[in-house]
Amino acid sequence: MKHLLQAYHILTDYYSDPSFNLKLLANRYLAKEGSQNAANTSRTIYGIIRKQKLLEHIVGIFSRIPPQKIDLPTRILLKIGIFLILYSDGFPDYAVVNEVVSAAPHKSKRFINGILRSLSRQKEKTRTAIANITDPAIRHSIHPDLVHRLGELAGDKMEETLDYLDSEPVFHLKPNLAKIDYPGLRKLLSDKNIPHREIPLFESFEIKHPGKVKDLTAGYTAYFQNTSSQFIALLAAHSAEASVLDCCAAPGSKTVTLKRQKPELRVTAADINIARLRMLLPVIQENRMNNVSLLAMDASRPAIENRFDLVMVDAPCSSVGTIRKNPDL
Repeated sequence: MKHLLQAYHILTDYYSDPSFNLKLLANRYLAKEGSQNAANTSRTIYGIIRKQKLLEHIVGIFSRIPPQKIDLPTRILLKIGIFLILYSDGFPDYAVVNEVVSAAPHKSKRFINGILRSLSRQKEKTRTAIANITDPAIRHSIHPDLVHRLGELAGDKMEETLDYLDSEPVFHLKPNLAKIDYPGLRKLLSDKNIPHREIPLFESFEIKHPGKVKDLTAGYTAYFQNTSSQFIALLAAHSAEASVLDCCAAPGSKTVTLKRQKPELRVTAADINIARLRMLLPVIQENRMNNVSLLAMDASRPAIENRFDLVMVDAPCSSVGTIRKNPDL
């Protein structure tokens, strides 16, 4: 269970400084890992961040010490153990408990062991208690302000919307047409026995385990893009005649979709984060795109006076798919 220790190190860095981009942090740790171990680690860290309010609530059920008073390393290990016991069927409970206790500081071993073994004995009772939590912000581990706003927007579909946000995300994979076409990517996924579902409208494939296509995305044969983000780029391509300013461009998938629809468009791809903006360079080169300019700027204080046919702002939280994949937002 190597992924358990990796998840602990990644989450320790993240909780020590939540300004870290969780995806970049995980990529740094997992760059040389095999696909299965990377997938297990990713599922664990993102699952814990997505369910952190609920996990802390469960810690409070089994601990006499309030969760906020438990030291950070112990709290992280408890969350890992609780998540794997309740939400992962791939590892037996005793193995999870042993691995978590082995990773714990000496002073915390007995405390962690007691809580996780109690949870294991009362697993079904705990699951029933979770299902009966009346506060949706805790049950679905979503910020109360977002729950309130979703209630206004979703109406009688509120519970269905919360269940969707609380479920594990899927990833939409698109072909880099400079290297492979849509049928070619379909054949490649089939040859590699990677489970997928076709979404012909967006010429993409729904993938549940992104680690299994790591070699394709690392080599720019394909790239990930939510269908909601694709839709925004398609609307922009339909509306713009000559020029577009993409205000939140990194890591570049909307720019690619935009240029694929209308190669003649002049696109200024801007982002406030220069490190993320640099990620566009290989994307532009691999997709052989012309007339794309990169600009580091804060969109609330534009650094240019040019006129554009269209200004595109797809802020990260505009997509529920983004929230599911990046719960640290």
